[in-house]
Amino acid sequence: MKYNSPLFRLFTLLLASAFCVCSCHEQANPDNPVDIFQNVTGNYWVYQHFVLPPDGKAAPQERYDSTVVVKDTTIRGQTYKITRTFEYKNAVNRQITNIYQAFLRDSANHIVDERGNLYAWPKNLTDTLRRDTIRDYSSYGRIIAIKTYVYTDRDAAMHTTVGHLQTIDLKSTFSFYPNYQQGGKVRYGHTWYTSGIGKVKEVGFGDYRDLNAYGKELIRYYVKKE
Repeated sequence: MKYNSPLFRLFTLLLASAFCVCSCHEQANPDNPVDIFQNVTGNYWVYQHFVLPPDGKAAPQERYDSTVVVKDTTIRGQTYKITRTFEYKNAVNRQITNIYQAFLRDSANHIVDERGNLYAWPKNLTDTLRRDTIRDYSSYGRIIAIKTYVYTDRDAAMHTTVGHLQTIDLKSTFSFYPNYQQGGKVRYGHTWYTSGIGKVKEVGFGDYRDLNAYGKELIRYYVKKE
């Protein structure tokens, strides 16, 4: 869902210019999914996007997004946190291009959305977290790939803009169907989280024919505990 009101624009400008509170060096713990998602009203994260060509030399882009936990809402008797992500073109005028909304809640230490999709759980790293079917809706909904998610590389050290962190990687594997293997039969995406902060880096890809990878890295954040 997209929003374009002046209030949202002003809110994003305030978030993007706010001062980052602190850096964190705790270990990333999949046994406590709530700690790596930090869905507390008022928390926010600002990311800068980059392109990663096959040669592995990342190129930062003048493209940013801010994610903020806005408020609580009730869906079918359950309380969810509303998060909104504001995409904007550059750090000067911050022209908003898209706004997206999500609903997440803690269900017995499992992070789920309003459709029941699982985003985090306290289980073994090798267990499959979720399995999605990726479809080509421009071609009668044909299946492009099967996407699976598995936590891996627990406590992997990562140097980021906001500090040297211990992370856990939510690795996604795309297994492509024969007509969609121009970029490879199998491709991977990664989302790194750290305890006490949340998502710190993400790498994936766009079109299945595109050999470049695309990602974003945390550059500012504000996190408080409930």
